[in-house]
Amino acid sequence: MKHLLHIFITVVCIAVVAGCADNSRLRDDIDRAGRLADTCPDSAIALLDSLSPAINQADKATRMRYDLMLIKSRDKAYIEHRNDSMIAPVVEYFTGHSDPDLTPLALYYAGRVYSDLGDAPRALDYYQKAVNSLISNDNDRLRTYIYTQIGDLYYRQGLFEYALNANKKSLDLSYALNDTLFIIDGLKEIAHTYINMNHEDSALICYKKAYELSQSINEEELSGCLLSQYAYLENSLGNKEVADSLIEKALMYDYKTENLKSVLYAITSKIYMQRGKSQQALPYLLWLCDNGSIYAKRNAYRNITLYHIQKMQWHDALKYNNKAFDAVNSIRKIEGAEA
Repeated sequence: MKHLLHIFITVVCIAVVAGCADNSRLRDDIDRAGRLADTCPDSAIALLDSLSPAINQADKATRMRYDLMLIKSRDKAYIEHRNDSMIAPVVEYFTGHSDPDLTPLALYYAGRVYSDLGDAPRALDYYQKAVNSLISNDNDRLRTYIYTQIGDLYYRQGLFEYALNANKKSLDLSYALNDTLFIIDGLKEIAHTYINMNHEDSALICYKKAYELSQSINEEELSGCLLSQYAYLENSLGNKEVADSLIEKALMYDYKTENLKSVLYAITSKIYMQRGKSQQALPYLLWLCDNGSIYAKRNAYRNITLYHIQKMQWHDALKYNNKAFDAVNSIRKIEGAEA
């Protein structure tokens, strides 16, 4: 009997050790997916999906870690959060089991989830909790993300002073990290905020700095996009020759990213339409009709309708007006589904 008891205890110990080893390997794979999400979120999601059969047998700490990295990967892949069913237990677990790395991350992604759900007060509350939970400068990258998101939420609420304060904190951290792309993004956000505060001169300085930095790292597409925004502001201030020069320069770059090309063409066509040069705007509007987002298409259809009205080409004007009407209906359906 005593011999059987020893065998039983030995088997249990082996099972426990094996279980711990399995959880340890799983956590290593989950953490690898979390790191991969920063650069290749689709690959991170695929890796996490491959681990899902083993997750049901894992301990709670491993399951919560898995859910957090899945939320992160989906967020990085621009998959909109539709509910808080996954993040709520993750936050509850990591606030009850404090971890210097994962607790702030869980609070940050709670902010991202509630931001997507349109609950700005709750999102801001979680972002602030995430900042307060950061205890070392090792997390300055996450701290930068948090202040950027806080700035964006305040901006969307029209609270531009608060948005400017948060974006400046994010920019200072980006300079400390010596991350040029983050610095450029920070300068762009601050420029947008300054424009809404009627501080156009300050916005121009930000665009100029951002453009010079993009040139220093040979980011041509980004340079062109920044030049177009710079040009639009100069045009709004009545500096038409400067705006023309900037737009001409922006159009010379080779664009492989359709999103950036769309921004450039939308701004270029808008400048020409504002000046009554619809003929010059037409090639860019036609490109947007074929390649732009549904919102870009709507605006392009409307402007082409105006072009044909000016030319008294009524058949074409009606055709594009109908296209604009269809685009508006599509947008209403999208926004209705999101609501």
